[in-house]
Amino acid sequence: TYLFDSCTFENNFAEIFGGAIYSINNLPKFLSNTQFINNTISGFNGLKIQNYGSHPSQLRLIEKSTPDSRESRILQNHTEIITGVMSNGDFNYTLKIQLFDLYGQPIEYDNSSSLQILGEDSHFSSSVLNFQANQGIYTIQKVKFISKPGQSVKVSFTSDLIPSFPNLKVNGQHLQSNLVFVMDFAECPLGYRVLPNYACEICNNGYFLINSKNNSEAVCQECDNKKMYCEGGEKVATRLNYWRLNLTADIFLECPMKNACLDSKNEDGTLSLETRCAEGHYGNLCSKCIQGWGKTRDNDGCIDCSKNWKMYIGVIILLIFNLFLISLSLRSALRSATRAP
Repeated sequence: TYLFDSCTFENNFAEIFGGAIYSINNLPKFLSNTQFINNTISGFNGLKIQNYGSHPSQLRLIEKSTPDSRESRILQNHTEIITGVMSNGDFNYTLKIQLFDLYGQPIEYDNSSSLQILGEDSHFSSSVLNFQANQGIYTIQKVKFISKPGQSVKVSFTSDLIPSFPNLKVNGQHLQSNLVFVMDFAECPLGYRVLPNYACEICNNGYFLINSKNNSEAVCQECDNKKMYCEGGEKVATRLNYWRLNLTADIFLECPMKNACLDSKNEDGTLSLETRCAEGHYGNLCSKCIQGWGKTRDNDGCIDCSKNWKMYIGVIILLIFNLFLISLSLRSALRSATRAP
């Protein structure tokens, strides 16, 4: 360890880092009356005051953001937990990891080093193996990670710019040259199957997968275009005159009443995944009429009793006809009674 006592460092300049002193592996100790005056380096925005510096030695997480309001979790050993990672799905986090020197100063001159990712689990893999630095910052985004769904994996980030010094300490504290996260991999969503490499894969358009066990290697089912629409995965809906019990039902039944079961495609082309009954209909197969509605004689659907004048005329005609039959019966009975001896 170097000791500096009653020294003055003034008007020194360095191209990259450490205007007056550049340390390797160990930090010098400055005793009484040591002064630093106007020592500079060539920064990205011109000259920058910096009295001392060292080689890159630490990685720190400076930003973690998600598009939703997902909260961060941190273990007791200060290890960050990244939750809700889908195997082979889009990584919804943006991580920014920066290089720092022994003094805790950010390294801003580096645009060429790379950050490597290594998982402790043999099933772990990444679609991007190296991330290049930009002014000493590595940005982790637009990447897909693969590991066994439903499990947690320790993942280590290491920079090739940080030299390997065993047992490197600053003020008695060991420096971590790598950054460790715990990634919690979520279960594969509904409509996805698990490939042999543990990647979650959605069934393509024209196929579907519902009512299967989580994380199973199920086979995607081919769509029956007569009965159903299939937009991939669990996006399945009924066509006109077909019905299913709920969103996880894979049995599609033809409705007995014509036009009682509506088509699931909306005017804007989107699908309504829940089966819809026509107005006045409800129940299984949309075969029941709501109160105030009744079925037609040919079982052609339910009609609004308060608005169908043809039905009222039919009822009146039927009532008159029945009254006529009753009157004929009474007249016949009276004649028979008068003829009796």
